[in-house]
Amino acid sequence: MAELDWSQLSIDKGKPIPRYYQVSEALEKFIERNDLASGVKLPSEEHLAELFGVSRPTINKAVQLLMEKSLVRKVRGKGTFVIQKKLVPFVFMQDLTSLGESLKKSGLPFTTEVIEAKKIQASSFIAHNLMLEPGSLVVYLKRLRRVEGEPIFVGESYLSAKRFPDLLKHDFVSQTLYSILEKKYRLPIVKAKRMLRVVKPSAEDASLLEIPLSQPLIKLDGTAYSWEESVVLYSETKFRGDRVTLTSTVSYNPRTIGKSDEKHRLV
Repeated sequence: MAELDWSQLSIDKGKPIPRYYQVSEALEKFIERNDLASGVKLPSEEHLAELFGVSRPTINKAVQLLMEKSLVRKVRGKGTFVIQKKLVPFVFMQDLTSLGESLKKSGLPFTTEVIEAKKIQASSFIAHNLMLEPGSLVVYLKRLRRVEGEPIFVGESYLSAKRFPDLLKHDFVSQTLYSILEKKYRLPIVKAKRMLRVVKPSAEDASLLEIPLSQPLIKLDGTAYSWEESVVLYSETKFRGDRVTLTSTVSYNPRTIGKSDEKHRLV
């Protein structure tokens, strides 16, 4: 790639638009116009302040805006770098495969980090979702998934410790939870209820996913069942909304509408 000419960066100080916003827009357009790849380092904030003729706090605020858009990220002691926004696809409504298995199907290189794996007492909320008594012992798993080295989502899973007393002996780095349940316990997941919503990240979420606290997350709550409506696990997964696509396919079923609606549809 040819050497970048950062000196062309400028803003119109006469415009009634905050200077930090103009700087952010100018940097974003520069990144797009030059098709900068992931890992390209931006000039230091001191150098950018000189180029734009503004203060360092103004540059810092502009860079924060770019971080909120997930266009750049700061690495302590090294500088600010461009992020290549490659979206990770998940098919989540009609497909009963686990998120780990979806990643395998995508063909993208990913890793799993086990943040926590232990037995805890279930809160009333968790017990209700697992159809257990409050205070029952449950297996708690917290895992972070990275794609090409970048954190994409963090997931928490809860299962009955009485039903799966030796679950923590298994390897959750190289195996998915669904595959362990099916192969070791002969409990395939045959049904799941899932709900999507947008949430604010906690300080721990932001740290694990390497995002600013101001960036919202997509949260997927799910209850998985085996045969005869038997609840197997409850999970909560938080995705970086700037790095994933969640796809669902629906189809028309004439049995779900009234006869008058069906007649109208066929006219």
